[in-house]
Amino acid sequence: MKLSHKRPHYVPRLYLRGFASEKGQVAIMDKKALQQSSRHVDNICAERDFFTIEEAEEASRYYGVEIKESILDDQIGIYETRVGQILKKIRGANSFDTIHSKDDIGFLIEWMTWLFIANPDTKEFFAHGNRDKFWTQNTALSSFIYWHEKIIPFFLARNWGLRTSKHPLITSDRPVNLDKKIVDIRDINGLSRATISIALSSELLLVGTPNRGRSFLVMKTHELSEEISHFSNLSAFMGAKDLVIARGTESFDRFLLPYR
Repeated sequence: MKLSHKRPHYVPRLYLRGFASEKGQVAIMDKKALQQSSRHVDNICAERDFFTIEEAEEASRYYGVEIKESILDDQIGIYETRVGQILKKIRGANSFDTIHSKDDIGFLIEWMTWLFIANPDTKEFFAHGNRDKFWTQNTALSSFIYWHEKIIPFFLARNWGLRTSKHPLITSDRPVNLDKKIVDIRDINGLSRATISIALSSELLLVGTPNRGRSFLVMKTHELSEEISHFSNLSAFMGAKDLVIARGTESFDRFLLPYR
């Protein structure tokens, strides 16, 4: 018997709504074909049975992580409830001014780390590397949880700041971006040297720069230049697996103009 989790979105709708119209529509672009269309956030970045739990006892451990029925409610449900509240405050103010607890910002970064780990690319990567072993859905979920805990300290050890943009920002089905190429998610050295970013809305970018292993610091909000906004969009496009996402198709047109 399988236990299907009720949230099949590996990029949560609470995040995607930062790029959506009042009716929940976003503009999407196929990364390879560059074809553009509009779709509701309910219908993108979701995969059937992506977070389904299998009850097979022998498949419940990976690197010592035990999978149980409540694990994804603990790992995802709590994240999404609290992060939704945090994002709403940040997007409303375009700053951290309404966030009165540094713990909330740390929690947001932990959630960002989860997005970096729990996606189809990572799932395929670990499945490919374990073809000769007993690889199951539970093993995949365990790998997400194990590597999430492993990588959190390297996400936190940064100077984190918000950047506002007058030029529309885009995102993708892989919304967390690095400014350096790493071998894979286990490349801790590469990850520790990279600048990490995620567009929280079409006007707001969260950026973390390395600070040599110190605990995370919260920096002042600054405005992005048009050049840096374009570089952020280029990173989002390059980091996408299949879909690039924006508030409107004009954002794609503006981004693609220099390449036509």
